[in-house]
Amino acid sequence: MRQLLRPMGAPALAAALALAPAACADEAAAPIVDGGPVATDDDLVSGDGWRGVLLEAEVGWLELPDGTLVEDVGSFRPTEEDVRRFEERLPAALGAATNASDEAVTVHDLGGYVRQYTGVEGGGARHLVVAALCRPDDFPEWESSWIEVSDGGACFWDATMDLETGEILRLSFHGEA
Repeated sequence: MRQLLRPMGAPALAAALALAPAACADEAAAPIVDGGPVATDDDLVSGDGWRGVLLEAEVGWLELPDGTLVEDVGSFRPTEEDVRRFEERLPAALGAATNASDEAVTVHDLGGYVRQYTGVEGGGARHLVVAALCRPDDFPEWESSWIEVSDGGACFWDATMDLETGEILRLSFHGEA
């Protein structure tokens, strides 16, 4: 179970996320290594205390601020500017946040996590979806394929930002089963 850090209009839908590759290996524009696409310098992003990869992943749904679930969605590769806006707003979204162990979380704590960023649009909304993990060596494909983890503890967190308003709609750390 996940602990939500911001109130949501509907229950957390972590199980609804589908594990999907960022691109099929035979269709990838990026170089292929060991059967999968490899992130290029254009896909990798970083800033003060964070790093990640831009992906176009088939997330399969989005949740509007009123709690409406939209399943007829498309995906897109977000821009580096989208990611920078998210990272700038992240400290304020954390507020008095705690992880699944009920420990306070700061932006400094999140520096050890790598991030995956993808875009999803539907129902008139465009969202940036962020998946973060603390041990990228355990997921060597993190730079090329969307990683979906159920539970997993404090090593994983997810977030969603409305790209029109810049509001971080959801930020949650994974729980443990």
